[in-house]
Amino acid sequence: MHDIAEFLGGRDPFSGLDEGALEALAARTEVGFFPAGTTIIPQGEIPQGRIRVVRRGAVDLLDRGKPVDLLGEGEMFGHPSVLSGLPTKFEVRAHEDTLCYSLAAEDVVPLLGRSSSLRYLTRSLIARGGQTGDGEAIAPSPEVAQQPAAALVRRPPLICNAETTLREAARLMDKQDVSSVLVELGHGEFGIVTDSDLRFVRLHVRVLGAVLACVVLGVLVDPGLAFSGAEGGRLAGVIWPVPPTQVGEYGAVAAGLVALLWLTHTLDGRSALTNLAPAMACLLLSHTRTALLGFLVALPVAGLTLVLTSARARRAIGLGICLAGFAALALPDVLMNWFNRDQSPDQIADLTGRQKVWDALLARERTPTEQMLGIGLSNKSYDGLPIDSTWLSTYHELGEIGVGVVVLMLASLLIVALLRPPSVARRCAVFLIVYCIVASYTEVGLGDASPYLLHLALAASLLLAPGATRNESNSSAREQQETTGPTPVP
Repeated sequence: MHDIAEFLGGRDPFSGLDEGALEALAARTEVGFFPAGTTIIPQGEIPQGRIRVVRRGAVDLLDRGKPVDLLGEGEMFGHPSVLSGLPTKFEVRAHEDTLCYSLAAEDVVPLLGRSSSLRYLTRSLIARGGQTGDGEAIAPSPEVAQQPAAALVRRPPLICNAETTLREAARLMDKQDVSSVLVELGHGEFGIVTDSDLRFVRLHVRVLGAVLACVVLGVLVDPGLAFSGAEGGRLAGVIWPVPPTQVGEYGAVAAGLVALLWLTHTLDGRSALTNLAPAMACLLLSHTRTALLGFLVALPVAGLTLVLTSARARRAIGLGICLAGFAALALPDVLMNWFNRDQSPDQIADLTGRQKVWDALLARERTPTEQMLGIGLSNKSYDGLPIDSTWLSTYHELGEIGVGVVVLMLASLLIVALLRPPSVARRCAVFLIVYCIVASYTEVGLGDASPYLLHLALAASLLLAPGATRNESNSSAREQQETTGPTPVP
C-alpha cells in the first residue's frame, strides 16, 4: 500500500494530500493489469463510477478506432464522463501491457474541486483533443462545456463583510485552508480577496526561518562550535553548515519581510514578534555588517510613504529612534565592539583585506575576449583569496557583458517597482531589490545561482502578480493603509 500512496502522492490531483489521507486512499485502490490491445473502457459506455491512473505502460484514446491521444505513466482517464454523467467520448485501449490503479469516483472528484487541482483538470481535459487518423480535427471533450461549474463545488464559499480587516481575512483563510474569500459589498455585489500575492512571501519567510531554526538548534547542541569557526565569535550553522554571512543574510531578509507585513497590518503583533525576534538575534550574533546595513537601508526605502499614512509606522519609527539613541548613549562600547569585530582601523578601512584583492583583480591584464566575456566560472576567489563583491566577481567570471546583464536585471526590477501603485507586495519587492543591491557591494551571488537570485525571483513574482497593480486603500478607522480593493464580481 505504501508504494501506491507514494506514487499517487507525487502526481496531481493527489499531490496535496497528507500521508494519512494517501495511505487511506491507497487502501481503497484496486490494481488492474491489461495486456496490450485490451479495451479498458469501450467508447460510448455509461460511466462506471471508477477513475483510473496509469501505473506502468500506456493507453490509447481512440475515436471510432482512430487514435486521438496516448496516455502514459501517472496520467488519469475516465474522469470526464464521471464528472459529466455522459457516455464516454473515447475508447481506452491498452497500448502495451499496462498496470492501472482504479479509484472510486467519490474519492477522486472532491480532489478535483480543490483550487490547486483545477489547472490540472483543465489541462487534462483540453489535452484530449487532437486529430483523428484521417486528419479530422477533434475538439476537446464536450463534457468540459456541459459539466456545470457547481459540480466541482465541495464547500460553501468563505464570505466576510466589507469592514473585515485584511488581517482577519487572512486568519479566516488560514483557518479554513482556502486561498480566497468573498467580500460582501452590498447591493448584491461581491469582491474577492486572495492570498496569492503574499503567499510566496510567507513561504520565503518560513523557509528562511527553518534554516535559522537549524542554526539556533546548533547553538543549543554545541554553543562552542557555533561561535568558534574560521571567523571566531560569529554565529554559524553547526547542524547544517551555514557561514556567518549567510546567517546574517537570512536573518536580515526574514526580519525585513516580517516587519513590512506587520507595519502594513498583514501580520498580527504576536506572530510578528515570534518571527522577528529570532531573526534579528541571528543577524546580530552573526556580526554581518553588510546584512545589517542592507536591512537598515532597504526597510526605510520600502516603507518610505508609510510614515505619511500609517500611525503604526510612525510609532515604530519613533520607537526605533529612541532605542537607537539609548543604545548609542548607554552602550557605546558594545556597539563599537560589534562593529569592529576585533579588527584594527586599518583592516576596517581596507574592508578586511577586500580592497587589496579588488585592486589586484582590476589590475590583471586581460585579453579583449576576457574583458567582454570573463574567464568563466570559478570559486569566487582571486589568487586564493575571496573576491567578496558581486560586481567584481561577475566581471572576473562573465566580463563586461555579465555585469551589464546584472545591471539590466536590477534596473528592470526597480523600474517596474516604481511603475506599480503602492501595495504590500510592491513594498516587499522593493525591500528585496534594495537589500540585494546594498549587499552586492561586499557579497557575491547576483551573477549566478544563489540565495540572492532567489530573493530577486520572489521580488519579480510580486511585481508581476495581479495584486501588484491594485492601489492601496486608506482606512484610517482601522489603520489599514495596505489593503487592496476587492474586484467587483457581478
